[in-house]
Amino acid sequence: MNLKQLYYFKMLAKTEHMTQAAEQLSITQPSLSHSMTELEKELGTFLFEKNGRNIRLTKYGHFFLSYVERSLNELEHGEKALKELVSPDRGHIDLAFIYTLGPYFAPLLLKEFQTIDAHQNISFSFYQGNTKNIIKSLKAEQSDIAICSMITPDDQLHFEPIAEEEIVLIVPLDHPLAYFDEIDLKNTAGYPFISFNKKSGIRPMIDAMLAEVNVVPSIVCEVEEDHTMA
Repeated sequence: MNLKQLYYFKMLAKTEHMTQAAEQLSITQPSLSHSMTELEKELGTFLFEKNGRNIRLTKYGHFFLSYVERSLNELEHGEKALKELVSPDRGHIDLAFIYTLGPYFAPLLLKEFQTIDAHQNISFSFYQGNTKNIIKSLKAEQSDIAICSMITPDDQLHFEPIAEEEIVLIVPLDHPLAYFDEIDLKNTAGYPFISFNKKSGIRPMIDAMLAEVNVVPSIVCEVEEDHTMA
C-alpha cells in the first residue's frame, strides 16, 4: 500500500466511475484499475462492486474510506503547516542565546527583525543558557539558530562571528585593586575569584588569559551569567 493508491482510492470512491476518476487523476484507466486491484489484494477484501455501468463502494470500502480521508486530510494539514514553517515570510524560529544577551542584545535584534514588513508573520521562542547547553540544543534541533560566546570546531555546525566585546575585571569599590586605573593580570594572584562556570563559553578564554601570566585563580564561587557575578 502506498500514498498514491490511497489518493486513487479516494478519487474513485468520490466519482464512482473508473473513466472519470482516471481523467481527474491524469492516469490511464487500466493503471487505475490495476492499482485498485493490487490494493484490494493487499487488504484481502473487495472495496468496489459493479453498479450497472458504474461502480460503488462495498461496505468494506465505506469502512476503509473513513480512515483514508482522515489520514490524507492529516497529511495535507501537515504539508501545509510545514510549508508555512519553512516559508521565509511566515513560520516560527527557536532562538537560543547566552544569558548576557537577554537584557539588551536579543530584544534589540528581534525589534530590528520585525521592522521588515516581510517578517511580520514570523514568531519566536527564546531559550537562554550557557554556551555548552546552547550548542547541545542546536545539535538536537531544539533550536534553529544560536548566539554563543565562543567558536567550537564542529563538523555539524557553522559558526559566524557577529560581535566583539571586551573582557573586563570587576571588583568591589573597597577592593585594593579598585584604586588602580589599570592593572596587570599578575596582580590578581592571591585574591579570591568569582568566575563563570565551566559550561560557559567565556570560561576557557579567562582560564587561558590567567595561565599566560602563571596565575592559578582561587575560585570561591561559579555562576552562569554576568549579572549574578556583579
